[in-house]
Amino acid sequence: MARLHREGSIEAELVADYCRNLAAEEGHTGIWLALVLDGAVRGWPRLEYVYAWVDRDATLGAYAADDYLWTTGWEGHELSWMSASEATSS
Repeated sequence: MARLHREGSIEAELVADYCRNLAAEEGHTGIWLALVLDGAVRGWPRLEYVYAWVDRDATLGAYAADDYLWTTGWEGHELSWMSASEATSS
């Protein structure tokens, strides 16, 4: 896992996760990449993009991550947008 973070008027974060199931002979790799741009300091929205690709035997199907699943055998993209008012509300 690698996570790079930059603070400033627009905060940026790059996340990269990699997994490999050493017990499986094939279909054993998973990749999770995310880019987050957060302009809340300037009143701008937060933008988040996630790409994940998980082979069938990369992880146990019982493990899922947050609201975007890190389960087995799929590939997907997610783009989310949050306005500054949504980010500050509780």
